[in-house]
Amino acid sequence: MKKLFFLFFSLMLAGILNAQPKAAEGRSDFQKTLQPDVRITVPYPDDVIDKAIEDYMAKKGIRPGSVNGFKVYRNYKLEGQDHNSDLYFKVDRKSRSEKDVSIVYLMLAKTAEDIKSRKLNDSTGLQLEGGKELLEGMLASFEAYNLEVQIKNQEAAVKKAQKKFDDLVSDQKDYEKKMRNIQDKQTQNKKDQVRQSEEIKKYINGDDKLMAKAEKKLRNLTDDEADYDKSLKNTMDKLEQNKRDQQAQQDEVKKQKDILDTLTAKRK
Repeated sequence: MKKLFFLFFSLMLAGILNAQPKAAEGRSDFQKTLQPDVRITVPYPDDVIDKAIEDYMAKKGIRPGSVNGFKVYRNYKLEGQDHNSDLYFKVDRKSRSEKDVSIVYLMLAKTAEDIKSRKLNDSTGLQLEGGKELLEGMLASFEAYNLEVQIKNQEAAVKKAQKKFDDLVSDQKDYEKKMRNIQDKQTQNKKDQVRQSEEIKKYINGDDKLMAKAEKKLRNLTDDEADYDKSLKNTMDKLEQNKRDQQAQQDEVKKQKDILDTLTAKRK
């Protein structure tokens, strides 16, 4: 039983290790020459990795320059090297369909060495090995930086969802205020109709022109009452929809906060 357990554990560990990206050698176009490089494929967007490299180097006190589409970090000491190196980084999206997968290219040269005119020798191979170690050693920082970007974006998503919910609550107050105003107008309209009906009675056996004028005013009040009823119904419908929207948006806020909590829990 123990043998089976250890076998299973070993296979699982091997699978995890094999799943980690590995750096490989290749060739990059540089000022009309083909130069040896090391490269690694990582499951993060190219703009995030570009910033992650910049952040990694900034913590070591190195700011980038730019040469022929590469960002250059000069005077970097690779592990196991007896000289400092200039690091030429370029990050590209793997493909149009894989926007969240990037390839990091790294060319290496001795500090102040002219890459396009150098002669390749055994020391170049040693630099490539150092470059592989560097890229693979940067994977943890790539993951951490990408996580912080995700957290920042998710914080913005939570804020946006919360604002939408707050706006709906504010709209509810506006609808309720509008309903009260309409209801006040309805109450006043009914009083005005009663008074106008009494006014009409005065002219039953009197002036026809005043009678017609009074009846017209009553009709206008009746029309206003119908408009108020319609407006009140529309506002009530909007209020009910608003309450449904609030509930849905409240659920959305919780969902976005849960995602944020999951991301922040991954911080090491």
